[in-house]
Amino acid sequence: LILNIPHVDLYATCRVNEGDSSDFIGNILENYTEASALHTVDLGGCVLDTLPNNLVTKLNYLTNVALEGAVMTKDQARAFLVDMAKGSKIKKFDIDCEAILDKDTDIDVFENLDPDLVAAALNNLEHVIYKRRPHLIRFLQVMGRNTKPKKVEMGENSFFDVAPEVVAKA
Repeated sequence: LILNIPHVDLYATCRVNEGDSSDFIGNILENYTEASALHTVDLGGCVLDTLPNNLVTKLNYLTNVALEGAVMTKDQARAFLVDMAKGSKIKKFDIDCEAILDKDTDIDVFENLDPDLVAAALNNLEHVIYKRRPHLIRFLQVMGRNTKPKKVEMGENSFFDVAPEVVAKA
């Protein structure tokens, strides 16, 4: 049923502390095909760490993905970003103010990933909502080259450590 709905908001539907399981989301991703009507999904606040990497990378087939406050493993995030950097159908990626949390460290999962990978992946999208600081300088340096972003929404306090010339070039 969900695959026939273009916009699906599943925010906080799979939370470990509430006894829910990510099997529901795994089932959706497993059955997703490019012929599905689903193209926008909000999985913010969802605990996704039990999903296999191949299902997490299927998020790259959607047009709009929100993962603000989701929980993933470092390996899942890396696989997702590697696929995103190679070429993703995602046009709008939203992690807004709450980071994608690393299941093992409970901090922003991007902080423990290669800054070049994060920058390459996010710069391969048209619209990025990323109001977090990790790897911001590298993201902007890559953005100053030939990249896809048409709209980038950053937090107002994200630029304190960034040289003005880096921001200007981006």
